[in-house]
Amino acid sequence: MEDAAAPNSGSDLTLGGKRGCRVGDNFVKAVVCTGPVAGGFTKGRGITVCSNYLTIQDEVNQVVIHELIHAYDECRAKNLDWTNSQETIHKAIADAKEWQAAQELGASSQPQHVKANAPTRTSPAADSRPSCFVDAAWNPITEVCGIGGIFRGVNSSRLPNIHYSCRFISSALMAEAIAVRSAVMKAASSNIRSLTVYSDSQVLISMIKTKETRPALYGILFDIFYFSSLFETISFMFIPRLENSEADLVAKSALAAVDNLSVDGV
Repeated sequence: MEDAAAPNSGSDLTLGGKRGCRVGDNFVKAVVCTGPVAGGFTKGRGITVCSNYLTIQDEVNQVVIHELIHAYDECRAKNLDWTNSQETIHKAIADAKEWQAAQELGASSQPQHVKANAPTRTSPAADSRPSCFVDAAWNPITEVCGIGGIFRGVNSSRLPNIHYSCRFISSALMAEAIAVRSAVMKAASSNIRSLTVYSDSQVLISMIKTKETRPALYGILFDIFYFSSLFETISFMFIPRLENSEADLVAKSALAAVDNLSVDGV
């Protein structure tokens, strides 16, 4: 695994624009973690990447991107005067306009093959293209989720299955979206040009197909839309939970490993 390099100098680098937060030296650090977690973001300390649990550069990239979203959100909240209701309103309006502009830009650059239909129940056996079955398991008490993904139709050594955990996840829908993003990013980085992603979250599949969004999922959905544009053909399909049992087991396994450590006090 390549080292997760920190910025050479934190004097000129900030998160969140002009009113952002200074990013100091070693903002991103590779450390040895005591539990099977991918990494995390801690306010005032930066991003940690668990070098003893991440084995390939793509996994490091996904963790850093995910934790940067948390860092960015924390920075924006820090610079917002919540006691000033007028500023809060203006900020909400500005964020909404920013998202709308990004959506319009993304829509204009999306290839025509990305369909925007209602959730569709399609038999996986009827699709011979490379595919990935994804699922997520979420613990609302610890706000930790396990991510699972099973690739089919591709060489397993070229594209290994997805199995990791994330912290600070605020909803089951966010966890499901992270699972889809992981599949799309991993396939795109492996030069796969055709993909079908199966998820048992009907709400999420509908959002992706109709380009709907929610503030809490902005960064995740933006990544999904962007990386989707790198494929020649890509589809997002709803699959009943009973037909997604393999991915479900992988996700629950990733979550259980973290939950067991929490119970044992490690």
